[in-house]
Parts: sequence; C-alpha cells; structure tokens
Amino acid sequence: MADNEYKIPILSAAQLKKSKDEAHDREIRQNVKSHCTKIKDGITKNGSTSGNRAIWELFQNAGDLADCAEIKMTLTDNAFVFAHKGKPFTYDTLCSLVKQVSSEEKEDVEKVGQYGTGFLTTHKFSRKITIQGSMLICEDPKVYVDITDFVIDRENSYDIPKFIEDMAHQIKAVEKLMDNEQKTKPREWTELSYELNDERKKIAQTAIDEAIKLLPFVLTFNDNIGSCIIDDNTRNYHLVYTKEDKTTSIENLLCKQIIRNSTGIHKSKEYNCYYLELHEGKSRILLPLKSENEVISFGNTPRLFVHFPLIGPDYFKVDFLFHSHLFTPEEPRDNIIVPRENDATDQAASANKKVLDEMTAYLWGFLEQHVTQWKNTIQMAPIHIKDSGFTDAKTEEFYKNLKATWVEEFIKLLIVEVDGTNVSMAANNHPLVLDPKLENFLSMEENKRFLPTIYSYAHHVATIPSQDNLLSWSRIIAEWDKDKSEWYLTLDAIVKYVSLHQGTHLKEILLMLVEANELSFFETYPLLPNREMMLMKKNELRNAKSIIPELYKLVYAFDSSICAKFVHEEYADIVELTDYSRQDLRRDLQEVVKQKEDECWKSIDGPTPYDGDFLKNLISLCSVFTSESESKRSKLMPIICKYENLVFTKRIIPAWKDDPQGFDMYRQLFLSLVENEMMKIATLSSEWVKQNKETLVSFVDNARGDDYKSFCTRYAMWSGGQVP
Repeated sequence: MADNEYKIPILSAAQLKKSKDEAHDREIRQNVKSHCTKIKDGITKNGSTSGNRAIWELFQNAGDLADCAEIKMTLTDNAFVFAHKGKPFTYDTLCSLVKQVSSEEKEDVEKVGQYGTGFLTTHKFSRKITIQGSMLICEDPKVYVDITDFVIDRENSYDIPKFIEDMAHQIKAVEKLMDNEQKTKPREWTELSYELNDERKKIAQTAIDEAIKLLPFVLTFNDNIGSCIIDDNTRNYHLVYTKEDKTTSIENLLCKQIIRNSTGIHKSKEYNCYYLELHEGKSRILLPLKSENEVISFGNTPRLFVHFPLIGPDYFKVDFLFHSHLFTPEEPRDNIIVPRENDATDQAASANKKVLDEMTAYLWGFLEQHVTQWKNTIQMAPIHIKDSGFTDAKTEEFYKNLKATWVEEFIKLLIVEVDGTNVSMAANNHPLVLDPKLENFLSMEENKRFLPTIYSYAHHVATIPSQDNLLSWSRIIAEWDKDKSEWYLTLDAIVKYVSLHQGTHLKEILLMLVEANELSFFETYPLLPNREMMLMKKNELRNAKSIIPELYKLVYAFDSSICAKFVHEEYADIVELTDYSRQDLRRDLQEVVKQKEDECWKSIDGPTPYDGDFLKNLISLCSVFTSESESKRSKLMPIICKYENLVFTKRIIPAWKDDPQGFDMYRQLFLSLVENEMMKIATLSSEWVKQNKETLVSFVDNARGDDYKSFCTRYAMWSGGQVP
C-alpha cells in the first residue's frame, strides 16, 4: 500500500481516550507517591502543640490571599470551620493543597507561605477536610467555578497504596471542577471544614482558647488581617476582633488598638498594643505596656513571631515580643534558625542574628530614653534565656552570648524600684536582694510566712526592694547573674544584725533558722535570750526548766551570774540545750556561799560574819521548803530572822519531778547560815545574851545534832562560853 494511502486506525476513539486516561492516571499515581509519604510522615510528627499551631497555619494562608483578610472560625460539636474572605483557589493552589506542597504563590517573597507542610498540623482537628468556595479558571477575563463539598481525605495516610489512590482521585476531582458552571464572580467566603469527634473537639477548643490569648498580637503584627470572628457554639460565645491605629505622645512609639466585642463568657475588651517598628515596617517589637508608662507581663506568650507565633521551646523568653518578616523560621515553625553545627543553615542563622541584633539595639536605645518613666518595671525585668544544656556547641554559645548582652543592658537600666524610685544595679548605691539560697527557701509555700520577719531585719541592713517585690527581684537578679556576690544580701549579714539589735521578731527569725537547718548560727552569734533577754550563744545557755519563776527570782537576787545562763522559757524549745537541774543549782549556790565564806571567814584580818544583802538573800533562800512538814530548819529560820530584824516568810516550792528521793537543795546553805549566825552571836555583849536568853536557848536546842555540834563548841554564845 502506498505511503499516502488512507490508513484505518487500529484503536477507536473511545479506546484511544481510555488508553490516554489510563496513562494519565498512572502518571498521577507515580507523581503523588512521594507526596503521600511526605504527608504520612508529617501527620505522624504532629505533637501536643500542633493543634495550637494549626490555627495560625490557617491564618497564614488566609493572610496570603488578601490585602486585609476577614476571618471567621466556627466551632460546633461536629465540625471546626475556618473561613476567610480572600482570593479564591486556583487550579494550582487547590492541587497544591491536595498534594501538600507550596503553591507557586510561595515564590512571592512577600508571602509567608501557602499550603506548605505546616498545613499538616491542621490534621490534629481531622484528616478529612471539606472545602466550599470558588476556583479561578481564567485570569482574563476573570472566570470562576464553584467548589462545593470538595473533600480532601487523608484517613488512609497510614496505608500508602490506598492513600495514593485517594490522592489521585482527588487530583482528578480538581480537574473535573473546570467543567462546572462558569461565573463572573467568586463566592464571598472560602471555607475549610474539619469533621470532629469528641477528642478532636477538645483539641479545637484548646486551639481556639490559645488563639484568643494571642490574637491581639497577631493582629498587631499582620496588617493584611483586618478582622476575626469566633463563633464557639459548643460553649455559647461570639467574639468579633477589629483593630485601628492610635496615636501616642512618645516619639517612635506606635499603637494598635484591638477591639473585642463579645457575647457569652468572654468580656468585651480593648487592647492597646504598643510597639516599635524598623526595617521599613518589616520588623516590630511589641512592648509590655498596658498604657504608655505602665508595664505588664506577657506571661507564657511565645516571644518570637514570623507574622504568627513560633510555638516551641522557650529558649528566648524576655518580656518583649519580636516579629520580623526578615526572620527565617525553623520547620516546624517553633523557632528562628540559630547558629548550629550545620553549614547548610549558616547563612540563614547569620541573617537571623543580624536582624535580632538590630532589633534589640533599637529597643535598648528606646528603653534608655523612656524606661525611667515606666511603672511596675519588675514585670519586664526577667531574662529567661537558656544558656546551657544544649547538645550543639554553636547553639549554646549563641544563647550564652545573647543572654550576656541582655543582662549587660538591663544592669544599666533604671528599673529596680526602691522606695518609689527606680535605680540601676550598675549604680554605686545599687540595692541588694536576697541571695539565691535564702530566696529559694522563702519561696517555698510552707516558708513564705517567714518573709515579713526577714524583711523587718533586712531593710535595716541594706537598701532593698519592697517586701511585696523582694522575692521576685531576688529571683530576677539571680537569673541575671547568680555569681555577682555584691548584689546579694546574705543570711549571715541579717543574722549578725539580729545578734546586735535583737528586734521585735526575734523568736520568728530563730524558728526560721531552725526550719532552714541553719543551726550553726546559734554557735557563731549570740541569738538566744536568757531570762533577762540578753542574747547569748547556744553553748553559753542551759535549759533550766526546773528553776521555776519564784525560785529564779530568789536565786537572781542572791547571785545573778548563776541565772545568766538560763535560757528564756519561751525560747527553751528553739534548739536543743543542755539541761540545768536543781542539783546543778545546788552546786552553783554552794560555790557562791563557799566563796563568801572564804572571803569573810578566812580573811587575813580575822574571821568576820557575812552580812548585808548577801545574808538577807541567803535567808530568803533558806526560807524555802518543799512542803509544810516540820524540820530543824523550819524551826530555826524564824529565830534567825528575829535576830536579823527580818520578817520570816516561809515559801513552799515543791520538789521537781526529776529530783532524787530525799534531795535537799538548801542543807549546805543553811549550815553556812547557822554557823554565820553563831559567829555573830559570839561577838555580842553579855547584856544582849541576857535580853535574848530565851530565844538563844531555843536556838541552841534546835541546833543540837551532828550538823551543828562543832558550831556550838567553836563559838562562845554567852558569857563564860557555857550553855546555861
């Protein structure tokens, strides 16, 4: 047959179409396998914070599709719906979402990123997404088709062959959308709906709760997001967020007011977000201010943003929020890329460091000029920057240097409030705070009761912050630099002051020392009071519980030096002391009497009886009895008192429970007293003897016995030296 002769096709048109369709299907399946594997791995990596991050992935995509996006989130028992008024899908962006790759719009450096792998975090809500909206199928003229109940189903992501079939089917479904009715206008809203069960509903509720906390900051950092509506039908509240720019009285200080109108459990509220701006508006620093001069804390808010929060480890936690479009974040979006032992990230890490350095330098210049006018600066003072424990040496060096620069700057700032004035820790007259060990002890819940006691002494020792802020400032400054000893007021310095001045909270601070197991201070400093409230060291004191007040009074009058070592009764149980018994008292009393005897009876000028207060106080002691029973002493003491022109006062002080059977504390004292009286009588005139003969006879009669025999023969008690 000639070449130009008419050829009859082997395949019919239907067969050829079928063959082409099958080849196209095979090509699609081959192309999507790697996407399926990547999606499976991404879903597997979703962690506990993925639901919170997912909200911001959806915000990010909406922001990329509008100049001033309007966003609405709706939560019901069965679905979480994220809707926005932004650009409709294109064939490329919808296919990119099915395959989970960034669309060609990602090539626009001004876009944050659309439908990249971060979008996989939204599968914490559900692995099945139903889309409502429009798809642009022609740019000129603008032609759209409706997207109705288009399902992206990743329920089979764990089974790659099934997942490949599902994805191939979904890509063909995108192609079929092109055949829908053509329209000149898109639908107003694009909706992504996630099916929920009870567990995923809780995840969505938590994500919305976290979003509510961060929305004021997100709206401040993103000019292309204009408003946000939250309808939570599971908890019956409705929130509408809008924003507007506000002027301030401070140069370079900008303010966005975020307005929240509410029905339900949340209150309507206005947030004034004060910020600084640099890099032609691409970088913003949110200041911790509720007004132009009143500081607040950002609490657990992430500190780094690339339009949206980088939710991850709190390695860099200062009380300022840093957003820059120039930052390159890690993937997943949990931090900016920082230096590490990886050549592939060096350029991004260096660029991030440069941006952050420029932002902090700008911030510090502003603070140095204005922070003196701020109130409640303690809220902005913490510098929680992790500077150790990294596995990567370059990363650790980066954070160590970062913290050092922040501390160096904050030391110079006038932010530590003392007596209504802000001072700097770099000043010569800088205040002191409690040393870390003492702060740690007082911060324990069971020990907070001791803070007023410590403060009552500490503020006399050094200039310190107010009692309400002392522990907080102590923690903050210890985090700045715990090794700078000149910043810290030690417990030793406080205890030394107590030992010199005693004060009005003595017992409380001594109890605190015991609770803190700082018992060595009782050996080093005089801290425990005796019964006269004189402070003494532990080894100088005794627990004289058996020396009851009535007995103590008599002993103190007799010889106060004996009583000096008796710990005050109210302090006897603070620390364990050596006991002091009545036997010990008897020994000490006998030693005092012996010394007096030696002084008077063995004088080189000749023996003389003791007299005066010593005699009077000895008589008082010898007038003490353990019971009302009769004894020689009870009969002689009234006679001795009569001789000394004293009124006999008999006192009953019962024996102590630990006294040995038959213990007599006063016997030797009384023998000395009797001998002293005989010595005195022997020197008296015969006339006196005649006048007091009856009493004298009674005295001698009652003094008969072995104890007194030698006295009677030693001293001539009347004329002739004989007993009548």
